[in-house]
Amino acid sequence: MCCDQKDASKETKTRRDFINNLAGGIAALAIPGPSSPRLGFASQEKQGGVLATVKIDEHQELQKPGGFVLVKKTPAGDLLVVRSGEAEYSAFSIVCPHLQCSVKVTSPTMIQCPCHKSAYGIDGTYISGPAKRGLIKFPISVESGVIQVMHA
Repeated sequence: MCCDQKDASKETKTRRDFINNLAGGIAALAIPGPSSPRLGFASQEKQGGVLATVKIDEHQELQKPGGFVLVKKTPAGDLLVVRSGEAEYSAFSIVCPHLQCSVKVTSPTMIQCPCHKSAYGIDGTYISGPAKRGLIKFPISVESGVIQVMHA
C-alpha cells in the first residue's frame, strides 16, 4: 500500500505541475513583453510586408504633384498613393480618424472628409476640422519608378 500511495501522489503532483505550467504559458501569451507577439498571433501580422505596388509610369495621375491613385482592397484597406511633391510620394489610409468616413481628394493640395469637413494636406497631415490628427500613413519605398507601400 505504501507504494500505491506514493505513485498516486506522484501522479497528482505531475498533473498539478502540468496544469500550472499550462496556465503560466497561456498567461505569457496573453501578456506580451516588449518583443513578444500580441496574443501569440504574430504569424497573422504582416509587419514590414508589402501592402501594394504602384508603377508610376502606368498612372498618368502620378506624373505631377497633387496627383493620386486610389489602391483598393489592400490588407490594410483602401489607400491613397499621392505625389505630394516634385519627387515625393506618400501613402495613407482613406479612413478619416474622426468617424471613419472615406476621405476625398478635393484639390491638388487638399484632402477632405465629406462627412464633417476635416481637412488634410495632400501628404495626409491634419489641417482642420473635428478630427484631431492626420490620416494614418504607411511607409513607402520608391525604386526604379515603382512605389511599394509597406505595413506600418
